[in-house]
Amino acid sequence: GKAYLYDINSAYPYALTQIPDITDGRWIKRKSIHHDATMGFFKILARIPDCKYVPPFAFRFNYSILFPSGEFETYCTLDELKACDDCNYYTILDSYQFIPRGKFYPFREFVNTMYQKRMKLKQDKDPLELPFKIILNSIYGKTGQKIRGRIGNMFNPVLFSFITGYTRAQLYKFTRQNRLEKQDISDIYFALDRDAMSEVVKVAEEFMGMGKQVYIVDIPEKDPADLGFTRFTELMNKTEPLTFSKLMRYKIA
Repeated sequence: GKAYLYDINSAYPYALTQIPDITDGRWIKRKSIHHDATMGFFKILARIPDCKYVPPFAFRFNYSILFPSGEFETYCTLDELKACDDCNYYTILDSYQFIPRGKFYPFREFVNTMYQKRMKLKQDKDPLELPFKIILNSIYGKTGQKIRGRIGNMFNPVLFSFITGYTRAQLYKFTRQNRLEKQDISDIYFALDRDAMSEVVKVAEEFMGMGKQVYIVDIPEKDPADLGFTRFTELMNKTEPLTFSKLMRYKIA
């Protein structure tokens, strides 16, 4: 069988560059998407048909994140809702959406500057590239960090949830744009955590040994200001991912 690896770089830092200035705008509460909203958090009733091989919405169950079919209530971000290919798959029960007054993105200049410096150091094979990478990748974690149940001074669930939701939406768009549902594949993994890559590769190799086809979507060296989806590469060249979430087939009765 075959396994394919699609590699995108710095997904979470790139998501940071899409965050508007949440100190300059207003939050609204409504049951439909506002056309001026740039950020939003929704409670929805999802109705996903069983024939949907790659369901669009996540559902937390027993400390795991599943992507089920069936009817269930869950939460999602504005980007995930917009990425859904059929509005009949959900009903908005409630939401809070942010409408900015301006077009200022507070993290954009910092992230892009740091990223360009990192790429220059990496091109020169300078080990100082690693601290730049760690700084960029750690911002997301700090916005959701808890130590022994106590939040840190950078804790902000609005930013934390936006980043993960935005990234999930981009990965889901990728599966649609490349018609993965229409292809003869057995499993898809979204690998978003460095420590999980060995497990993902092991599972992929097991499937390959059974003659099955596997897609692993993983976090190419690309400017975050121009992040996009390019092409598949053969697996076996085990690159670095950033985070891990297994896409599971799961039915909620």
